[in-house]
Amino acid sequence: MARKPSLAFARIRAEVLAAVETVPRGRVTTYGAIATCLEVSARHVAYILAGLDSDQARQIPWHRVVAEGGTIRLPTPEGRALQTKRLRAEGVSVSRDGVVKHFEAVVFRWPVRPEGPGKATRGPYSAPSTPPLFARSLELGYPAPP
Repeated sequence: MARKPSLAFARIRAEVLAAVETVPRGRVTTYGAIATCLEVSARHVAYILAGLDSDQARQIPWHRVVAEGGTIRLPTPEGRALQTKRLRAEGVSVSRDGVVKHFEAVVFRWPVRPEGPGKATRGPYSAPSTPPLFARSLELGYPAPP
């Protein structure tokens, strides 16, 4: 029997997917940039993206997420080749060794929230009343606040 994810995990997952969807075509972001925006760990972001099933991987532009500095860090050669192919199809230049060329010119980062990092006024993901950051998060599995 599969375990139901916690409220916090379900919300973080939905927020990660919604954040990735906001990265413009032809741009990239980093695991760390998403993590900073959502106030979670970059490892959480990587774990969630690595767990996409094939349908989700076709719908969510996961290929726009790279390591800091623009390095493609997928564990398999097939995964790195697919990510490179998808980025190049969007006009992102990638070197033969898997590094996004002109990284600073194509990296996308979310604006810092007015309250500043570490000072979220929304509440924790585990609190039932915490609203999502992205409207699309509700469609992607964010359990709605009561």
